[in-house]
Amino acid sequence: MESLAEPGGICISGKVFDEVESKLALTYEYRGEQTVKNTAKPVRVYRIQLEGTESSRFKVQKRKNVG
Repeated sequence: MESLAEPGGICISGKVFDEVESKLALTYEYRGEQTVKNTAKPVRVYRIQLEGTESSRFKVQKRKNVG
């Protein structure tokens, strides 16, 4: 995950996102499914948008609930 984050940024997995999405007042950008080291299947990745950073100019996308 660390290698997917921009310098000074934070990326989290879909499992972590599912746990914190409604509990933390943060903005997330869905980055799609990514291949990460030591995993057989791609992992859903979300970038936490930090206020006042260069990366905050990107469009925010949240995963749609399925099911």
